[in-house]
Amino acid sequence: MKNLPGILITLVLLLIVGGAQSQDIIYPIDGTDGWEKLFLNSYKINGEFQSYAYSSELDEAPAFEEGFGKYTIINLFDNDPTTAWVEGVAGYGEGEMIVIGLGDKLPEKLVISNGYQKSEGIYNSNSRPKTIRLTVYTGYFLDGEVTELASIYRIKKLISPFTYMLKDQMGKQEIPLGLDPRAVIKEKEKSLEQFKKIFSKNIEDIKKYCQGCSDKPEFQYLLKIEIVDVYKGSRWDDTCISDFEAVYAKKQDRGIPEGDTIVDVYESDDWSSGLIFVDTNREKKLILVDKTKMEEYKLTGDGTSLEVGLMDVSPDKEWAQVNVLFYQEGAGRVEEYSILYHVRSLQRVSTSVLKTEFGMFGFFEKDGKLFLDTADGPVDLEDIRLKIKD
Repeated sequence: MKNLPGILITLVLLLIVGGAQSQDIIYPIDGTDGWEKLFLNSYKINGEFQSYAYSSELDEAPAFEEGFGKYTIINLFDNDPTTAWVEGVAGYGEGEMIVIGLGDKLPEKLVISNGYQKSEGIYNSNSRPKTIRLTVYTGYFLDGEVTELASIYRIKKLISPFTYMLKDQMGKQEIPLGLDPRAVIKEKEKSLEQFKKIFSKNIEDIKKYCQGCSDKPEFQYLLKIEIVDVYKGSRWDDTCISDFEAVYAKKQDRGIPEGDTIVDVYESDDWSSGLIFVDTNREKKLILVDKTKMEEYKLTGDGTSLEVGLMDVSPDKEWAQVNVLFYQEGAGRVEEYSILYHVRSLQRVSTSVLKTEFGMFGFFEKDGKLFLDTADGPVDLEDIRLKIKD
């Protein structure tokens, strides 16, 4: 009755289908200093793709058949408290777990609707998680490493697991994550370096055996929720959760406050990451440029690569010229142009404001004013700043 989303891979991917019992969904990778393997499913719900894995599910639909069971994990993401994910093992489900993809940004908080909230009677009749253990991972997927049912992710713990006690009540409950963004960025960069080194052979295999596949790792954060103990139901031992939501911080309208001093603008030590940072007197490693968030990044693949480099910073550190290079591997063809960034607002200056894109030659001062030297002549950066502000 139960499908195990765990698969052993050689050159041929083999599917393992288990029985109606709890199954491991995360597997240690020997000799890799804490790296593990996860088989992640994906489904589009309410217009967005949601990735997930689970250790068990009550009345699960058979593998390779369309549709889902009544108590599928998909119910967690439908924003409908009258449906629920229900674990599918004997007993109260202690130790059962789910893994949820969070995308490439960490949420500020999690929102859980505990128990089966179809009605007060059904809520009390079924069991509900009391204590849960939360683990956040960095996860990487290589294009082409898929099975009939899942994508293969290699993951590593971002922070030490922590427990949280849920209330025994209907409605939504908020769980603040409270992670230090600077520490998260540092650990993410570290994990990417390790991934490229440890799994270099897998990356090379993608190049050899999967024409059209990108060899760039696809990244996302992952959250594991494990049931530690439960509030016991009055009739059934099935443990249920109705809904889950990740709540992300709203995009700030402003970047660096006017009263803060910009101390440095610099590239990441890992040049291939495409990250450019800003340090102020109050914060370090604010992200000015992340190539994976640029519109140009969508054009990569099929042998086309994107690199960014910091070419010049204005004397007052309020402006940065960033060069973009597209190149086709093996073709010897390179496209290069420059982008102007306003450092304080942490934003890219559009060509509609700047009126030029090709031929930027850095910054210079004249008569107490700051200019950008371009092929079309000097550009007064105070004029640009006022246009951005408006």
